[in-house]
Amino acid sequence: MIYVDDIYEAFKRYYYSEVFPIPDRPDVFHVTELCDCPLKTYLIRKHLLPISLDKMVILCLGRAVHEVIEKYLPIREVGFEVEGKTTLNGRFTVIGRADILTDYAVYDIKTVNKIPDKPFEHHEMQVTLYTRIFDKQQAHIIYIAKDKGKIAIFRANTDEKYVREAERNAEILYDALTSNTPPKPVRSWRCNYCENQLYCWG
Repeated sequence: MIYVDDIYEAFKRYYYSEVFPIPDRPDVFHVTELCDCPLKTYLIRKHLLPISLDKMVILCLGRAVHEVIEKYLPIREVGFEVEGKTTLNGRFTVIGRADILTDYAVYDIKTVNKIPDKPFEHHEMQVTLYTRIFDKQQAHIIYIAKDKGKIAIFRANTDEKYVREAERNAEILYDALTSNTPPKPVRSWRCNYCENQLYCWG
């Protein structure tokens, strides 16, 4: 007999092994960690904010979109799911996984509820770091809407301000993780979708 809990467990194992493995060193970060609220990242690292099982399922389903594009994209002179790393501030290792790499650009795939009018800033920050990791001139974000199946591609603004913000976040997170002191949260519209919003003490 297969139970609902068994299915959730399968998604949980896939999430932590393929979607978001957590680094075990305070000086190593995933790109996505540096583009999120430092408090949220801290709580996840310290296992004080376990992601809900329902959200795990949603995030894992997004991986299916990546697999379709990787397998059936008619343009084959590209790289898929390429991993790389770079250094920030001379002492932090930043790990990133590019969805698609061409000779001159990085493409990141995002499944969203609705196509935005312009790229979200935290997505632009993410792909900016990818351009540094993979030494690419351009970055593009592919948005795929879950509500109507629409697709849009935006060229991202890869401003140096995003690198500086990532450097600041790395310093904040390292100090917080090594001292076991929660950092201050960063307030934004994304707080409305955070699992920590009811318990945030910032």
